[in-house]
Amino acid sequence: MEKCDNCSSMISQQSYELHIIHCSRYFYLCSCMLMISSKEKSSHDEKFHNLTPCSRCGLQVEFWQLNNHSCVNSFIECQICELHLSYIDYNEHFNKCKARTTQCLQCKKFFPYENMKKHNLTPCMPALNSSRSQGEKKFRQKKNKKSSWVSLSLRQQNPLRPQLKSEDFDHKIAEDLLEDIVNSEIDEEEKYNVFTKF
Repeated sequence: MEKCDNCSSMISQQSYELHIIHCSRYFYLCSCMLMISSKEKSSHDEKFHNLTPCSRCGLQVEFWQLNNHSCVNSFIECQICELHLSYIDYNEHFNKCKARTTQCLQCKKFFPYENMKKHNLTPCMPALNSSRSQGEKKFRQKKNKKSSWVSLSLRQQNPLRPQLKSEDFDHKIAEDLLEDIVNSEIDEEEKYNVFTKF
């Protein structure tokens, strides 16, 4: 198979030479990428390749390019935000618009717009996030009850001990340490020394 230089068709080797002779005599590949018969070339050129003024900017353009020419006065709709912009401003706006962050409606995380399509292809876990936040609330409520109980029991055992606040400690670890100290069999003076180190 060989490619015809005139019409760009793939032709078998047996009929290639005959095709070249016939194709170049009767057909013509126009600059608008249409294959036209040689007889229709003049009417085609007159109809499609005549210079025509653009109704928006006045620029003289070949008729077949009129709808696709880069008219400075035409408006293009942004593919992201659907805003209508002039042809001149479009590229700058589009580059900024695709770099902005958007929030996933399911998992509530923020992503650059251009990564959002990729994120939407992966499974989103909205239920996991909501149960996690509910779990955090329950943990905080339980922690606050527990820390106030530990603080109260320590004050009852040793009124001279300074009052400790749960936010002064590193969350759960410090609370467990306090509980171990309170429940241990160390005498009161040693407990007081441990608490004053905090």
